[in-house]
Amino acid sequence: MNTKRFIAMLIVIAFVIGTVPTFSLGETYKSTDYSIPALTSFTAAGSGKFSLTEGSRIYVVNEDGLFMSDSGYSDYVETVRLITSDFAEKGKPTVNGMNVMFGSATDIAQDDLVLNLDAATTLFDSYDDSTLRSQAFQIVVSSTSIIVTAKGLSGLLSGARTVLQYEITHSGMDYGTYLAVPDSAERSLFLDCGRKYYSVSTLKTLIREMYWCGLNALELHFSEDMGLRLESTLYPWLAKGGDINVFG
Repeated sequence: MNTKRFIAMLIVIAFVIGTVPTFSLGETYKSTDYSIPALTSFTAAGSGKFSLTEGSRIYVVNEDGLFMSDSGYSDYVETVRLITSDFAEKGKPTVNGMNVMFGSATDIAQDDLVLNLDAATTLFDSYDDSTLRSQAFQIVVSSTSIIVTAKGLSGLLSGARTVLQYEITHSGMDYGTYLAVPDSAERSLFLDCGRKYYSVSTLKTLIREMYWCGLNALELHFSEDMGLRLESTLYPWLAKGGDINVFG
């Protein structure tokens, strides 16, 4: 692991550790505890576990058949590409990743990871905050498939990331229904760049680690007496890498 990635991970771990369930020796994990953050609830449906296989596909439910041809789906397409690359990067189910298919819900096949973006779903209507509803997701796991349903793309992305985390930490997901609704719409990390210089590559790595932990906002404190981290063509020395005294 390189130094920049290690630093970024330490920063995120310091923030997240207070929100992750802790366990004493011999204590049993609950079925909601194999991802970060832990899920809201889990309702079991029999015994057994679903794991992705080499034959698994990412199947996008798209009833109008215009997923790849209509520009209105561009953000959705990019989200699916990100999900696909995440699974391939982690080698789940293989380093070659999964094929992506789209079509009617009636064509879901055995072992599919199904992505269902449904703005009209009523699954999360009991929650008053519309932003929380857009970030929420449901995962239904059976012996045939995993179906991730969300109202918004952020919820769909979080749901797919949760499936991936379970594949890594639990080798799959127990049969049943998982629900995740965040407690807060903004889950942020504050970084004091004024007192300590961080390179752009370190910040990019940090953002990646934040995404993996379910954080969605990075607040950067740019200026302090030890440095101004915004580039200036008039006073370029202000943004010089390393710690400097700007005032006094």
